[in-house]
Amino acid sequence: MEALQFAASFLDTCGRFILRLGWISISCIKLYFLYICKK
Repeated sequence: MEALQFAASFLDTCGRFILRLGWISISCIKLYFLYICKK
């Protein structure tokens, strides 16, 4: 039972980390496109 709880919290942490990375990469891509458009 404890292993399942650990796995669930681990997946939750990984999911949040991936989401955060995704938002960071999306923001970087937007800034990059804005930079290209201004050139």
